[in-house]
Amino acid sequence: MRNDRDSRDKEFDAVSIDPEGEQRELEAAGWERVDVQGKLFWVNPESGHRYPQGPAIRRLRQQRHEDANRERDEA
Repeated sequence: MRNDRDSRDKEFDAVSIDPEGEQRELEAAGWERVDVQGKLFWVNPESGHRYPQGPAIRRLRQQRHEDANRERDEA
């Protein structure tokens, strides 16, 4: 086992269960799919930042969770 790994390394070990479903979810939320030098990225419509699909879907779901909490706190 490597001792030089940190918590970010586990992101690359995760395999999407439904990559096509994630693509539909990102597209429905307004994320734009772009190809940069042969690699697929997703552009966050709020920030313009590019993410690989795994981190993009996590960011989208995190934003939704934060929005839901904010709405609940404001009610």
